[in-house]
Amino acid sequence: MGEDLAKELTSARVQAYVDSRVIICQTVAFQKDVEKYGKIEYMKCTPENGFFPDLSKTSRTGSVAISISSFSKYAGFTGVGLGWTVIPKQLAFSDGFPVAKDFNRIICTTFNGASNMAQAGGVACLSAQGLKAMHQVIGFNKENTEIIANTFELLGFKVYGGRNAPYAWVHFLVEVHGMFLQRFLRKLTWLQHQAVGSDQLVKVLLE
Repeated sequence: MGEDLAKELTSARVQAYVDSRVIICQTVAFQKDVEKYGKIEYMKCTPENGFFPDLSKTSRTGSVAISISSFSKYAGFTGVGLGWTVIPKQLAFSDGFPVAKDFNRIICTTFNGASNMAQAGGVACLSAQGLKAMHQVIGFNKENTEIIANTFELLGFKVYGGRNAPYAWVHFLVEVHGMFLQRFLRKLTWLQHQAVGSDQLVKVLLE
């Protein structure tokens, strides 16, 4: 949308979102004192704001947004590659030309389209039987995550999430969280991920 525009990213965040901006030269020099790149606005997501940033404090907000999603998490399509982008018709460049038309031209030029196999899988997922199967898998994973969240709460840890999605964030003290990460990785059949920008929060997933 233009290299002169600021980019908003949540913090904590997946580091790849920052790296991709750096690679295509949409940032300026790395600021060592705060460990952040210029031209990126880091929107804090903390327990105090319900892990949802205050969008009114960003430099640019509006009534339109580009939505990008995929079947990767919803249907386990990671590696298959099938997603979609929704661009509001009213979103336009300064000369009035629709962003959707420009986006479509770029995508059609640089991408040959998803494979027949991926498209067939997507259609199957959206069928009545496919939707039922996806909801069953999601329900199973949510149940496992709720067990994890409840267990950590019984042990006296502060837990976020684990109710409406198959992810749980557990708050560890700095001096012990490394020990727990090693135990999850080497002793238990659990996968975990430490968020960048929130060193004390660890997401634990049941494999």
